[in-house]
Amino acid sequence: MMAGLLEQPAHGQKRRAGVVALAGLSLLALAGFLALPWPLEEKSLAALHGLCAQRPSHSFWFAGSRLPFDARMTGIYGAFLLTVGYLAVAGRLRRAGLPSLPILAFLAAGVLALGIDGVNALLQDLRLPTLYEPQNWLRFVTGAWTGTLLGVVLWIAANAVIWRPEANSLRAVLDGPRDLLVLGLLSTALGWLAMSGWRPLYWLLVLFLVLAAVTLLALLALPAVQLLRRREQQVEALVELGWPATASLALACAFMAATSGLRFLIEWMAGIPSLP
Repeated sequence: MMAGLLEQPAHGQKRRAGVVALAGLSLLALAGFLALPWPLEEKSLAALHGLCAQRPSHSFWFAGSRLPFDARMTGIYGAFLLTVGYLAVAGRLRRAGLPSLPILAFLAAGVLALGIDGVNALLQDLRLPTLYEPQNWLRFVTGAWTGTLLGVVLWIAANAVIWRPEANSLRAVLDGPRDLLVLGLLSTALGWLAMSGWRPLYWLLVLFLVLAAVTLLALLALPAVQLLRRREQQVEALVELGWPATASLALACAFMAATSGLRFLIEWMAGIPSLP
């Protein structure tokens, strides 16, 4: 009994240390990114270089500066972050149940729409007949549609692996059409801001997209970290995720740096010109 009493403070200290480590690494990564001695556009393009083609003609511009993701990836990553943010705020933290079939079908249709739009754009690049004239706003819409599905799927996968099963775990992560409406309005607002070209928004949108990329990669890594630790379905409190989340954040940043560096190296060695 005495050993159990002594164990509890030790566990509490370890959990608090994990939260402090996560906060510290987050602040360090942000400060390091902002402190790099290059313009924000160059830093953000370099940070996300391994995740996106970054074609200038497919990007949204703000008075001579472009967003680090092209229009389609802006939709995918932006809608992903809006989706997981909404699910967290709406109290769906432990839910891992699939949405209803009609909602799943609607979200899955976004992948089909993205595929059609992507093939249509490829046909234009190959100077072949197209179904319609490719537009950046369509790239964003199909990307955001797919990004919403991606956010839902990764949220379900992470919750199914992380949390100890309980009654709430079986509840659907989306309650119904109202959730789709809210997510659609959030993505619409993001699209309007991204297409506005209003220079004061540039900093906020760039940091939002970099955060979206880090969050997506970290959410992919978190269940894998728990599986490697053989700690799947054992977490009972959010504070227990401090150390696993810190490791996931470190992996996400390392992956971004590695993929960007590799692409820069390949482009330099092969003499590949920038895409138009």
